[in-house]
Amino acid sequence: MVNPFWVPHLENQRAPLCPWRFPEHLDQYVAYESVREAMDRFNEHLKGWNDGRGFGRLIMVTGHSNCGKTSLAHWCAFHLDQLTNVAIGRSPGKFVLDLSGYRYLSSQSDEVGTVERATQICTQAIIALRDSREVALPSSWLTSSGQLADGFRKTYEQLAQRAAVVRFTPIVIIPSISSSVIDMDEYLYLATTHANVVFIAESSDDVVIKRAHRERDGQDRIVLLQLGLMSGSDGWFFVTELLGRCGMVPAARIRERDVIELMRLLKGITANSPRKLREVLYSAWERHENESPPGMVTADDLLVSSGQRPQRTRPWRKWQHEPDR
Repeated sequence: MVNPFWVPHLENQRAPLCPWRFPEHLDQYVAYESVREAMDRFNEHLKGWNDGRGFGRLIMVTGHSNCGKTSLAHWCAFHLDQLTNVAIGRSPGKFVLDLSGYRYLSSQSDEVGTVERATQICTQAIIALRDSREVALPSSWLTSSGQLADGFRKTYEQLAQRAAVVRFTPIVIIPSISSSVIDMDEYLYLATTHANVVFIAESSDDVVIKRAHRERDGQDRIVLLQLGLMSGSDGWFFVTELLGRCGMVPAARIRERDVIELMRLLKGITANSPRKLREVLYSAWERHENESPPGMVTADDLLVSSGQRPQRTRPWRKWQHEPDR
């Protein structure tokens, strides 16, 4: 039996989707309401990007924790890479610099400031480009100890100039902007100033999100994509979409009311996270992996898989007011 919620190439099934690294992941996205709106907004912006000014932009993906921001950021990176680098014959994914999981280093007890954070990200981006060997970068950009020879602004300026001459577009996915509006302002300045570098960031911070909304109203160099909470109907759409992609391959069945009730339960635990939903569904389907023909995923399966009820030998029927069909 097939598990429609299994994601290929991921050892950790809770990890974000990453289509620029694994193109098969494109088939794993489900465009429920807020995701569809964000994708439509991005595609609308994409139409006007080839305006002769290069592709410098700041893309801000916002929403509550675990709502799918990183997966959407990778989706944007894939399409940007296709539009810019792959379209001129560059290898797919080689100029996507994924620093979303980078942890800032500090030699002091004080919190790392905006300049130091931006310097570290710029350093890591240059090192990643150098190590990819896709383009030759001047050795003078880094010191013998692997630090920037010049400040990060000067280095990004040199990178943008190099990108225009050699013809490539660096797409830098930076760590989440959690509390500093100044960080967002800095990357917006860099994207506005350097037309051949794209930055993709995410944030769950209300202050940062409000600032991003104000900046979006004033210029087209920031693309704001906002993800919302999943509703019960979104959860059912998520399930039916992925089940439908199984084609003729047998898969276990599930009832709408059980999914709706699961979404109500998850709302109090994880704010209806699509990541948690996929994890629960994957685990619930695994309980039926040896059935032939596939049976019915029950409310009890969902409760056990969500961690809200220990596994029992007899099914728990509180949700199930009608016999299985």
